[in-house]
Amino acid sequence: MLTQKKKALAAAMCAIAMLTAQPSQAQIPVTDALQIAQEAYQHVETLGKWVQQYQQLRAQIELYTYQLESLTGRRGLGGIFNALQAEGMVPDDVRQIVLLATDAKAKLEQIDHVVKNGINHTTLRQGQLQQLLRQIDATEDPKAIAELQARMSGEQVAVQNEGNRLAALSEQMRNQERLVTQAVNEWRNNQRLMALQ
Repeated sequence: MLTQKKKALAAAMCAIAMLTAQPSQAQIPVTDALQIAQEAYQHVETLGKWVQQYQQLRAQIELYTYQLESLTGRRGLGGIFNALQAEGMVPDDVRQIVLLATDAKAKLEQIDHVVKNGINHTTLRQGQLQQLLRQIDATEDPKAIAELQARMSGEQVAVQNEGNRLAALSEQMRNQERLVTQAVNEWRNNQRLMALQ
């Protein structure tokens, strides 16, 4: 009888243990190499587009620099008029345009310097991303792959931030161009109105 009680107690304890046991939730880690390769390819395409944008910005800077130099360059006309006769002949509007153009040139040079640095940083990061891709291909350790993917994500965010910065500089450059163009157009309109009077 004692053994039956022990057997019943053991059966009850086994039943309780089975009912309160947690199910296992282990999963097999999976690395989607195709997705990683596609993201890397898209990233390289994005970098290529940024390089094209930089080249376009550089061409615009060169054009603006040429236009600015054509507006502000030396012509050797200083000796034509006596300084006393020429005083007061240059309207204030023209002086403002020259000052605005000179300021625009200085800002464009600053932007050019920042854009060059941005392109250099982006190129370095692109090389780092390529190295990370090679390391992912070479390793079989899931934890190492996850760490490399996290690092790639960080590099991609840094490249995107650099791209946003370049876009902001591009907008600033366009605003400078608009200011100079607007000032020149206003001066021309004023000259036309004065000629009609």
